[in-house]
Amino acid sequence: MDYDINKKIKKCLRHRFKFKYFKSAKQFEAIQTVLKEKNSDVLINLPPTTGKSLCFQLSAVLYEDNNVAIVFMSNNNALEEQVEFLKERNIGVCYFHSKLSKLEKKNFFNILSTRQEAPTFIYITTTAFASQVYKESFFTLIKNLYDNNLISMLVVDDAHSSSENTIDYNKSYNEIIEIRNNFPNVRLIALTSIGTAIINEDIKKSLGMLNAVEYNGDYNWVRSNIYIDIKYKDILNNPLDDVAELINNYIEAMESFSGIIICQTNKDTVMIADELSRRGIPTVPYFTRMKITDQTKSKEKWKKREAVMIAASHGSAIGLNKDNVGLVIHWSLPSTIDQYYIDIGKAGRLHGKAHCRIYFGLEDWLHAQFLMMSMSKQIFSGFEHVVNFCISDKCRHVLYSEIFGFTCESCKNRCDACGNQNDYREAFNKFQIAMQQHQLFNVIKDEPVTKIYIYKLGQTLSERLSNFQERTSDYRESNYRILALTLIKNYNRAPETADKPRESVLGIHKKVLSRLARSLEYIAFFTNNIDEYFQKLQVLVNIS
Repeated sequence: MDYDINKKIKKCLRHRFKFKYFKSAKQFEAIQTVLKEKNSDVLINLPPTTGKSLCFQLSAVLYEDNNVAIVFMSNNNALEEQVEFLKERNIGVCYFHSKLSKLEKKNFFNILSTRQEAPTFIYITTTAFASQVYKESFFTLIKNLYDNNLISMLVVDDAHSSSENTIDYNKSYNEIIEIRNNFPNVRLIALTSIGTAIINEDIKKSLGMLNAVEYNGDYNWVRSNIYIDIKYKDILNNPLDDVAELINNYIEAMESFSGIIICQTNKDTVMIADELSRRGIPTVPYFTRMKITDQTKSKEKWKKREAVMIAASHGSAIGLNKDNVGLVIHWSLPSTIDQYYIDIGKAGRLHGKAHCRIYFGLEDWLHAQFLMMSMSKQIFSGFEHVVNFCISDKCRHVLYSEIFGFTCESCKNRCDACGNQNDYREAFNKFQIAMQQHQLFNVIKDEPVTKIYIYKLGQTLSERLSNFQERTSDYRESNYRILALTLIKNYNRAPETADKPRESVLGIHKKVLSRLARSLEYIAFFTNNIDEYFQKLQVLVNIS
């Protein structure tokens, strides 16, 4: 690229963004790509914490005066973080998201329609843009800017959310393509941190990216500064005591330590915050359905380190970023390795040493399966990677690298499978024993279905199979109901006496049957092809 342009880039970095250096050569190259490919859309795929936002922010600032970059984001908290970053550098920015009051939302459109100079950035959440209440107003605003040749670029952050093959799929991203259809001459910059080949193609298709140039950066995705380990809840005397001990060790060893503990449910975030606070570790809950004032208060306490830990739900953790996070704990399983990789990217952001731990339990395993009944087959496969990640004796860093299509050598001592092999194998052996003893583990294993003593339903196999739904959109839910009814009817047909009720005779309680049916359908669906799915269903309805 032209020497003068490179000089301008570096000058802008120092004087406008107050950074002496780029985070990496790859960040610099991505900015060059955005500036060089002026007539093409650009898809930037770099790992978390590599400074993707600067790739479009610096490029937009270098454009001519009065040009505005319209930035779409999925999350209020992440949006606010970027807006604050730009305001601190006196860069013009305005924003629109669900937290604004009605008056603030009205003023947003009034100010932009009357001011002579547009800000350098307009930030909008995709959910707000897709809202029927404001969609027409957004299009009027964009058309006004477009007609006056004031739009430098459209930017879509977390662009993988437009792909149904990710756990973060967000339907509101589908609305962005309408801008491309109505204003085709505006270029689009999309950013993602989990752009596999399939996801990249999904992004380009769903966003209508024209002549897209991909920048994948050939980046080293291995987080070698992070120690990764797994603890098995079922073999710990008190998992919460174990969590508290880990946190206290880091409080003693690391100056200005902060940490994040990620939970599956809102209820768990409150429980974890209460339990850790009771153990002398100031912790605040944080989840999407909190009152906005409470959410802001929790985040501020954590930012100012009035709270050492923040207990966040999976959906809300995306906007929690600090430079001194030394510990990220998953109290419950992440849904995919993609999600896990993004989460651990919150630790060791300045390349300092950090620790990431998953607490893996059988009940969590089952619960995650039930939650994903409505997810796509690709998400199911992604969850299988998470389970394998937790029960494998292979290097953790090698495992996630392989899933992303990269190769790396074993870390030697940056995970439990490599650094403490004997301790890890001993713990895993105990966990295997716990699995065999667990009453509900039969429902998540493939072969022992016939060991569950459920009586045959009085129908022929062909009659039962004719009931299965194959082509309807909710066929999986229909098949689950058939399995549940089969199990319940079989259960009710079993003999019982006053001395021996059915649950004693069969070794299973009736209230477990619906959960069992969900898990059986999950097992059947968790296959490589649809034919195998129906073959497994045939076996399941013929349980003896």
